[in-house]
Amino acid sequence: MRILGKKLQDPATDMTQNIVKELQESMGKMIEEFKTSMSGDTKNEMERLAGLLGQAGGSLTDFPSKLQVMTDNLNEISEVCKT
Repeated sequence: MRILGKKLQDPATDMTQNIVKELQESMGKMIEEFKTSMSGDTKNEMERLAGLLGQAGGSLTDFPSKLQVMTDNLNEISEVCKT
């Protein structure tokens, strides 16, 4: 059961890290392009949006640890059921 949990976690961790990296790169490019063509309030709103997206990326970064907790809990339940 632990091996299964590890096999499930590794791809999820890699996938999450790749998603966060791609999101950050894409949003960075988009913001730079918009900054060159916008000013004032619009520019401030884009910077605020970038901050919010950074928070969303942080949530995705926490995903592997939450998956590990779930896997550990399932393993514990499995062990209790065996006894």
